[in-house]
Amino acid sequence: MTTNTLMALIRGRTRPASKPEPATVPGPDLLARFLTVGGAVVELRKVRFQTRYIRRPYVLLAGQTRPCDGFTWSCLGCGAQDSAETGFIEPYLDDDEKQARDDANNHATRCRSMPLGEAGGG
Repeated sequence: MTTNTLMALIRGRTRPASKPEPATVPGPDLLARFLTVGGAVVELRKVRFQTRYIRRPYVLLAGQTRPCDGFTWSCLGCGAQDSAETGFIEPYLDDDEKQARDDANNHATRCRSMPLGEAGGG
């Protein structure tokens, strides 16, 4: 019996928790997946974008942008994304991988969303 199955039974579920179905296709940009308390998935991905920031908070380039290989996460259960949690419009910067990973994992530890298609006994 796996640890997840045992924990589900301890929490009072009458049947073991099912494995979540990934809603997106894994690719080279997918860095990690975190399981929410309810069984949905939070995905951490690499993303390329243009930014005015050198680092956060609030260190800006003067009137220009730069390309950035940063990070983003999203919850496939509740739909939360990093920008809603961090308050920044842009994804995490290139040197923020640890912070992005920690924030994604922290969301997963609090989120009670179930994988799509399972709510209501489906």
